Amino acid sequence: MPEKKKCALYVRVSTLMQDVDKEAGSLSSQESLLRRYVEQKNALGPETWEVVEVYRESASAKDTRRKEFQRLLRAVNDGRISAVLFCKLDRISRSVGDLLRLVEFFREHHCEFISLHENLDTSGPMGRFMLVLFGALAEFERATTHHQQVFKQCYLTQRQADNGTEAGALKRFFLQQALNDANAAHTHDEESGRIGIQRCIPC
Repeated sequence: MPEKKKCALYVRVSTLMQDVDKEAGSLSSQESLLRRYVEQKNALGPETWEVVEVYRESASAKDTRRKEFQRLLRAVNDGRISAVLFCKLDRISRSVGDLLRLVEFFREHHCEFISLHENLDTSGPMGRFMLVLFGALAEFERATTHHQQVFKQCYLTQRQADNGTEAGALKRFFLQQALNDANAAHTHDEESGRIGIQRCIPC
């Protein structure tokens, strides 16, 4: 009898309110999709998939220092998990460097890395290549969205500033500094992504 594939489901929302609203991306809807995927795998056979634990989290994906996600990584490290399933790549991380390091971590521990939305399976070279591509797009979207939010806030606040007054001049000065910082952070993210790709892609 073939050994069961021990699966972990990881579901995440950015805020508790997103889950309360029961949107398409809520914790419960994500878990439901993942369980149906496992059921389909078992129906197709011959391998048997078993959900051994579900990791639920309400936290940002800006980095991997999340309580439930770290608990998942410890389970993989201990050999208790042979496949990690999630709905979308950005549920795990929006950083290319983090994603590549995670793929290598899972590969070293013989654990599959499966994303339903992107139809991504990192057990083969094509899956690893697609991961780099999707990860780069996710990171670009995050950086662009942040830049746009800062620019919009600067623009709206500048319109409210009293033209020709000392207070207005100070406001414009500090807002320009904030915009410059956002531009610098965006450039740094791009450089970090390139460095991460160079260091982490397997030969």
